[in-house]
Amino acid sequence: MQAISEQLGLKKGHRQAAMRDQDRERAMAKGAAYRERREAALQEQRVLLHVEQKHQAAEELHHLFDVYGRRVAGMGKAHADAMVLMQQQHQARAEQAARQAELEERQLQRAQAALWTVKTQQEDAKAQRHGVQRRRAEILRTERCKAQSFSTEQAERQQAQKRRQEELLRQEEERRKRSANGLAVDFRSTRLHEGHVSVTPAPVAVAALPAPPLPRVPDPVESAEDYQHRLAMEKRQKELAALEAEARKWERFRIAQAKERSEAQRRMMEAEMEQLEARRLVAKKEQLARHRQ
Repeated sequence: MQAISEQLGLKKGHRQAAMRDQDRERAMAKGAAYRERREAALQEQRVLLHVEQKHQAAEELHHLFDVYGRRVAGMGKAHADAMVLMQQQHQARAEQAARQAELEERQLQRAQAALWTVKTQQEDAKAQRHGVQRRRAEILRTERCKAQSFSTEQAERQQAQKRRQEELLRQEEERRKRSANGLAVDFRSTRLHEGHVSVTPAPVAVAALPAPPLPRVPDPVESAEDYQHRLAMEKRQKELAALEAEARKWERFRIAQAKERSEAQRRMMEAEMEQLEARRLVAKKEQLARHRQ
């Protein structure tokens, strides 16, 4: 039975190792997918920024053509105004590009920090879960060993009690054989078949009738030991159940905390993305308003 338990433990360890490898591969796949999505989003933002810059350049050219058309009489003044406007627009684009790069860098740093935090929390939760499972397995193995030793002791105690009972029965049978009465009649010497009434008793030993077996009297020492063993086993089972309940409670608490932290980080990242989008829209509206002037 111990070999079976060891085999089961080895199989369980292999399964746990396979599950850990699967979790590690899954985490690596998720990280790669997240990096790909992040790179795709950054590339999309760059493309959108490039398209927006081209659109702005086209709008600027259109505006310049209008300016040149309205100021045909004053070409020099129009040229000077156009140069100033182009310089202002170039400076505004440079400032906007710098702000956009800074925002993208901050967003990337926040995403990396959030990813590292989530990964660390998952590793901590996994380590705690493995520790709880290892302690639970050790407790179960100890309790199985105790139960096996208790069963062996019970079997040995029952065998000894059976041997004592057989010895008592044998002694009682010998005592009954020794105390058998001798008042027996040999019917071969009575001559009853010839009509004679007188008989000549012959002392023949006859075995005594078997007496009913004596009721078994329980041994008070063994009864006390059995009672103590039962109490000890019940106490161990209660302690084991309490430990398992505490471990499950602690694991549920850790999982709930990890979920709450992940949800809070997700909400914070969504709020930051919304703020970034709002700022981008405000900057775009301001730029369009400057172009219309």
